[in-house]
Amino acid sequence: MKSKLLPRFLIIIIVAIIATWISVSVPPNLGIDLAGGTSLVYELDLDKVQSASNESRMQMAQRVVDVLKKRVDPLGQKNIIWRVLEQGKRIQIQMPFPPQSTRDAKKAEEDGD
Repeated sequence: MKSKLLPRFLIIIIVAIIATWISVSVPPNLGIDLAGGTSLVYELDLDKVQSASNESRMQMAQRVVDVLKKRVDPLGQKNIIWRVLEQGKRIQIQMPFPPQSTRDAKKAEEDGD
């Protein structure tokens, strides 16, 4: 029985060592919940808007989100999360902090002025 367990334990230990080495050498990209970021919630005042096609609040809020997406992140590269909340009354925008290299470059640019 011991002869069957030893190879299994060795495989588990080797896999754990490799996983640890990979996670240290190539750190994972942390999301807004672990690395931090900004979450913005905007309330829409759709009562003042006269919709010619009488579209619902959800559809109008989704149109607002689509327009903002095209303006802020047209190529979809910034990992920004856009959500319509509360039956079209609010929009939530979640933006993660930029990587450390970007923050360092921004600080160097500001110090150079």
